[in-house]
Amino acid sequence: MITPTYKQLYSIAKSKGYAWFTAPYDLNFIGIRSNAKHDDTFNDTIAVAYKDADGNERVFCAPFTCDPGKYYLRNPLNASGTAIIPEGQYRSMWILGKHKGYVALVQRTAIRVLRDNDKNDLLGGTLSVYPELGGFNFHRALENSIAKTIGKFSAGCQVVQVPEDFNYIISLVKLQVRYVKSAMITYTLINERDIQWDN
Repeated sequence: MITPTYKQLYSIAKSKGYAWFTAPYDLNFIGIRSNAKHDDTFNDTIAVAYKDADGNERVFCAPFTCDPGKYYLRNPLNASGTAIIPEGQYRSMWILGKHKGYVALVQRTAIRVLRDNDKNDLLGGTLSVYPELGGFNFHRALENSIAKTIGKFSAGCQVVQVPEDFNYIISLVKLQVRYVKSAMITYTLINERDIQWDN
């Protein structure tokens, strides 16, 4: 996991022409794909950047995965291959709802995904020719303990490793509902290479 600043994330979004939200508790969900080789661990970062009620800039970071686990790379659920969300911004992609019976963020708008069908451990594939509403949700791994590997927790979903981190993120979404009157979340996925670190 890495810990970028609010300013770093804002600068990346602006450089790419992405939307950035600045009203109190209007959340910016930023997934950061790791440069490291895919080893079935939660080596990516979810960063939730926002301004609080006093206008303070805040970022909450947690380990998660934006990539499917090796199990589903080797055993695709879809004949076209396992889904991988490509980097980009997805406006109003998720809404507060239920995933397998608990509160999470569920997909509400169709997106184009990569489909990896070579059944090896390497991430790759080609972009689907049509938008898919495939249940690419934002959820946790285990309920009461920390998952060590991605395993079967992701076949294309974005998954938080630590349950307490996930619960805190959902509490922020509920603050957005309170302040912004919206349960919809825009998701931005970038690469670790996009972040410029000061020397």
